[in-house]
Amino acid sequence: MILELDKISHYYHASYLFKHTHEPVLDEINLDIKKGKCTALMGRSGSGKSTLAHIIMGLLKPSKGEIKFDGSPLLLDTLSQRRKFYSQAQLVFQDPISAVNPRFSTKEVLCEPLKHLFNLKKDEINARVEQICEVLYIKKSHLEQRALSLSGGELGRVCLARAMIVKPKLLILDESLSGFDLALSLDILNFLKTLKGKMSFIFITHDLRLARNFADEIVLLENGKIVEKTDCELKSEFGQKLQSAVL
Repeated sequence: MILELDKISHYYHASYLFKHTHEPVLDEINLDIKKGKCTALMGRSGSGKSTLAHIIMGLLKPSKGEIKFDGSPLLLDTLSQRRKFYSQAQLVFQDPISAVNPRFSTKEVLCEPLKHLFNLKKDEINARVEQICEVLYIKKSHLEQRALSLSGGELGRVCLARAMIVKPKLLILDESLSGFDLALSLDILNFLKTLKGKMSFIFITHDLRLARNFADEIVLLENGKIVEKTDCELKSEFGQKLQSAVL
């Protein structure tokens, strides 16, 4: 397994009329992500999908539970631990505008993780940038432009490229294709399929068509709990809860 989640829970603290409550956002999530496979997370807004992604990436701390990455407990206490993990796992956020430095050019956005996570020579960095731009249809003329001057779809591809340029073992896509039309989304997913075996994926989406096209397993979250799992490789029937959740 590339990722093992054991009884992951997360609570928001709320106060009302001097009463303190713990509102569960995630409730004892047990989930294993297989190496070289894709697990799609689906569910209505507020079901806990993005919260789970943020916990995996260390952006939130779980209230309870343990995480293992590539067979070892995930520790993100020191800078060296975080650098090691982020060189192997990347998250592409839903909102690309808030995910980039507003002062950076497109090329600076793409080079940033390589400079912070690896000790690469300039020509190696340039080669990776050129390669990922070709794959994700990022025009060379855009590289010197300020990233925020690009259209939403173009900026979305830049954020995806920034994560993929690291060549991570695990890539989490949090509604990252929602700004693309269906044809481009399918084109990108078809490319990502070629990386299966070398890379594992968590694909958060509301689109059942895309999930069926890309995922090996679909997991449905509801009120912070896993309520349904479907093995796409076995062509399992989609349960009523999953079908109703995406309608």
